[in-house]
Amino acid sequence: MTDTFRVAFDCVQNAGRAQTSTAFAERAVAECGLEDFVPRTVTDAGLNACDLVATRGCSTPELGADVESRGWALADRDGQDAGVVREIREQIRERVADVFDDVEARLEPAA
Repeated sequence: MTDTFRVAFDCVQNAGRAQTSTAFAERAVAECGLEDFVPRTVTDAGLNACDLVATRGCSTPELGADVESRGWALADRDGQDAGVVREIREQIRERVADVFDDVEARLEPAA
């Protein structure tokens, strides 16, 4: 895979969803063999340089027409019991996996 596909996980609240997404993304990168995974501070310019931005229901960034946006509308983990937090974590894991499946499919050379 020589093409680059930039993905951002955007969450303006510090409710652990961004950190959880990052952890699952790091694992997916290692499993897929994708390179150049670098967590960064989120900026408007950075988001608009991405191919895909996944938001966690706490923000709706202004994105250019060429940036795909996926609103995940996940519940806030703050104050939730452990069972609810596990459910949210599983939803994040599944959605990050879907993103990476999509990225791999888009970057695979045409057969």
